[in-house]
Amino acid sequence: MPPCPNYDAPVAADLAREAMLHRLAALGSGDGATPPSAGAGTTAGTSWRPVDDDLAVLVYDSRGDAELLAAVRSTGTAPRQLTFQARQVLLELDVVDGAPLQMTCQIIPAQAARLTIRHRSGTVDAGEDRHGFFHVPRLPAGPVSLRCEPLAEGAGPVATSWLAL
Repeated sequence: MPPCPNYDAPVAADLAREAMLHRLAALGSGDGATPPSAGAGTTAGTSWRPVDDDLAVLVYDSRGDAELLAAVRSTGTAPRQLTFQARQVLLELDVVDGAPLQMTCQIIPAQAARLTIRHRSGTVDAGEDRHGFFHVPRLPAGPVSLRCEPLAEGAGPVATSWLAL
């Protein structure tokens, strides 16, 4: 005897769709507050990068080269090199492992800017530099994101994606 077609699948999909619409309606009818079930992490992430910031994406990470260089002898550890690209600028970073982590950052093309490193516990202000070169002697461990504010008129702020160091 041939198998019987499953007539319950469309009904289950309709019930799931209806339940989702009821949940959305309940959210929309509230007082505008974030429901407790949403969790604190959902609102925290939106406050880290203002809408006006240009997102700089990671285009190079020297950790990817580690496999290629595994057969080459080295007398020491080289800094981790990272490059973030935005529409108007590149951010080139060198991160030196150690206790504490250290970082240098160069903005290309060179220009006056302010740099802030964001991390789980807050921010580290790297200050301003007229050539866009920064040295951070103490970098917090864990995920970080950089926010660069070029000081030239008309240049908008740039924020990197989050990266674990």
